[in-house]
Amino acid sequence: MKSFKEKFISTYNLEKWEELLFLVKKLENHESINYKFKNPEKYCFPVLMIRGSSMSSNQFERLEYFGDIVLKMVINQYLFTKFPEFNEGKLTEYSAIISSNQNFAGHFDKLGIAKLSSLLDTGDFSTKQKADFIEALIAGIFFDSNNDYVKVKEICLKLFNYDDTVNKFELKPWGSKNTKGYLNELIINKTSGKGKLYYKTRKIGPQNALNFICTLEYSSQGQVSQIDLKVEGEVKSKKKDAELSAAEKMIYEVEEYGKKTQ
Repeated sequence: MKSFKEKFISTYNLEKWEELLFLVKKLENHESINYKFKNPEKYCFPVLMIRGSSMSSNQFERLEYFGDIVLKMVINQYLFTKFPEFNEGKLTEYSAIISSNQNFAGHFDKLGIAKLSSLLDTGDFSTKQKADFIEALIAGIFFDSNNDYVKVKEICLKLFNYDDTVNKFELKPWGSKNTKGYLNELIINKTSGKGKLYYKTRKIGPQNALNFICTLEYSSQGQVSQIDLKVEGEVKSKKKDAELSAAEKMIYEVEEYGKKTQ
């Protein structure tokens, strides 16, 4: 039976195998991971063969499945212990935020292994692929460490920094609610349903490095010819994120505008 190394070299080439080993070392030495795999053949290499790559296997899917369970345990234990004042609804709400694909994908980006996508010839990883990788990675460490839950929990707390994630939502007026949804509620409450928002998103930069920026206008009377407030969000690589950035800015503007017109 061929080893993983032999299979990888026959699928790709020797040079890419050396690059893969470099990424493994980089991952193991990351300040939040700081873990050396004892059995990389079984619990590390399959994790790197992310879903959608030529060598993605059943082992990746199994690890991803179990990683989801372990992460939910760690996250829910953290929330339950850290916030005794949270009721069931609040615990569920914040658990969903911390364990979201978007949040996991953000932590994948911090690992510094983005080159993996070009190495595997997959094209840029999607948010879901990145999140799946995080889940598989946590399970890989769990089994490789002989089911050391304490070790895995320690890595999760370093990598995800749950305190920052929770504080980020607590400090915002809309808390853990959907940003655009909160803004819509705010407009309805302050204008008795008359107010309207107008999102205008445009592309900037060359096609190979395309970004988006959103201008958001607000009319308390719901008329495009009568704009009361106008904001411009930050430049983002995705249209959705550009709109969310503008929506965040508009929330503060609408609340201040409401105080002035009361």
